[in-house]
Amino acid sequence: MKGQYISAIKRSSGKTTLSIAITRLLVERGLKVKTFKKGPDFIDPMWLTAASKSQCFNLDFFFHNNIKEYFYRKIENADFIIIESNHGLFDDIGVNGKRSNASLAKLLDLPVILVVDVSEFGRSIIPVIQGVINFDRELKFSGIVLNRVKSKRHETKLINNIRKYINIQIIGSVPEDPKITIEQRHLGLSSCLTSDEMNKKIELLSNRIKPFVSIDKIILSANKIKKFYILKGGEKLQYRNITYKKKVGICFDRAFNFYYPENLNNIIKSGGKLIYISPLNDYDIPEIDCLYIGGGFPENFANILEKNYKFKEKLRYLIENGMPLYAECGGLIYLTDELIIGDQKYKMLGVIKARAIFQKKPIAHGYSLLKKISNNMNNLPTISKGHEFHHIYLDDFEEDYDYLYKVIRGKGIKDGFDGIIYKNVIASFTHIYDSSKYGSFFEHWLNFDYNLSKSF
Repeated sequence: MKGQYISAIKRSSGKTTLSIAITRLLVERGLKVKTFKKGPDFIDPMWLTAASKSQCFNLDFFFHNNIKEYFYRKIENADFIIIESNHGLFDDIGVNGKRSNASLAKLLDLPVILVVDVSEFGRSIIPVIQGVINFDRELKFSGIVLNRVKSKRHETKLINNIRKYINIQIIGSVPEDPKITIEQRHLGLSSCLTSDEMNKKIELLSNRIKPFVSIDKIILSANKIKKFYILKGGEKLQYRNITYKKKVGICFDRAFNFYYPENLNNIIKSGGKLIYISPLNDYDIPEIDCLYIGGGFPENFANILEKNYKFKEKLRYLIENGMPLYAECGGLIYLTDELIIGDQKYKMLGVIKARAIFQKKPIAHGYSLLKKISNNMNNLPTISKGHEFHHIYLDDFEEDYDYLYKVIRGKGIKDGFDGIIYKNVIASFTHIYDSSKYGSFFEHWLNFDYNLSKSF
């Protein structure tokens, strides 16, 4: 088992595009590839999951109690590991860089493939690369990939200068080509693509990049992961040994698909059988005991969501009759009275009496730390960790709601609170990452005694 850490000097250097293509090219070599994404992210892992044909997991110092142990439990039976960084190689919220990509690469003893956007550089890129590779002498580098090379003449000059001044392997030199670029907005809309559409895009990327990147060099320069660290018995779910106690509806379609794999795994381990339903495409709701509506892009499908009257009517009926429901971000927006995007207004579910208003700039972006303040559900963990990223805020509340959380870090819904409580509904802007340090949110949510009069 070997591995590489793919990072860059700065954001938007093309590391995600290259990570996706490299992953698929390794799979085409017959390798079983496991992928990871550093940081709180749903979108890049969707692409890496599709490229590797295996579930991508997040690695995050803020979420994980022991990130090293978590990593080793997830890589069982893999041949090759790819970790894609977030932001730049040394970027961190603290000045000591303890939560940076560089720190994670060193902790896991993985060398870094440095992606360098050279589109606006000539010889001046040399001191930049030198500064990066010499900044932390403990960090290992497999080599560099020159990305967005303007011409053959540009490439020759860059390579000649790198070979003269820097002792580093050149793993690839990729020309500037719109067809091998996934713009950030396109990435965001990947959740709206079908699996066939995603695979076609991945095939296009890997075929275009294949002549310009050496997979042989990537394999040869990767670090071998010591067997000593591979933990036996991992966290592989033994589905055959689970006794399903409840049917848990999961809203999953092009509008709602932001779910951390750990959250769904914890539901299954706690006895929940996942039943996938679609507010976009389904007119009825099957027999379920509770419902989880994750985040996504409801604003891109507001017209369809508004007009699926039968689904909304059934869901309102279930909520009003006490069905437990947990909603995050996009799910919260769906529960409101109205979604407003510019001059357009769309009727949503109407359970939470407020308007959801879209704006171009993000309202909140970053980690969340929540402290439970409500005694209504006193079995839930006292502290929950997660992240927020949304362009929508709630306004024009017609009712005063109780809140489950006081926001210690983050923005929340209103006045520093998050987690609206309505009957057996919890609805937050925060995407919770189910952390075992404070107890499993989903285990307690699933098995809470709601004193229901009927089964759904």
